Amino acid sequence: WPLFLGVLAGAVALRAVQAVLRRRALRASEEVTEANTQLSRRTTSLAIDLPKIVRLFGREDFELKAFETASNDVRRGMIKAEALHTSVGPYSEVSQSVLFVAILLVATRIGIELPTLIAFLVLLYRMQPSLRQLSMARVALATLSASLREVEWLLRGDDKPVAPSGHQQVSQLQSGIVFDDVSYAY
Repeated sequence: WPLFLGVLAGAVALRAVQAVLRRRALRASEEVTEANTQLSRRTTSLAIDLPKIVRLFGREDFELKAFETASNDVRRGMIKAEALHTSVGPYSEVSQSVLFVAILLVATRIGIELPTLIAFLVLLYRMQPSLRQLSMARVALATLSASLREVEWLLRGDDKPVAPSGHQQVSQLQSGIVFDDVSYAY
């Protein structure tokens, strides 16, 4: 039981650090979603609403710089979130190895018999990959949480107007559709 208490104390310490990593991943996820929203708004408004105004007032350079800034914010946020996600595996590996060695040293110091110690360490070693995968999955979910919340909001139907219902036949076209004098120039 002393070995179990040592592992439990080590696991609690590891979980506390993982909780910090998870909170950072949640924050990074929110930042990426917000930066992506800003980039989408800028792109949409430039493509649909503002092209004439931008050209009329000679603001092309300003808008290009603003777009580059928004795009770089998204890129930096995604790199930060990915770095947090990928750091969990090595962190877990190193911290569990340190815990493994600490248990070995403490067990030999307090006089636990070698067969008991070996059996305990083999069981602990067999659990290690599963625990690491769980830790990585929690941080990966935290990294994606804000994006998933946005998709969930989009798919949720309770806050959107009800689509009109009814049955109306579309009549056949009598002649083709013709576009005369259509241009995309200003």
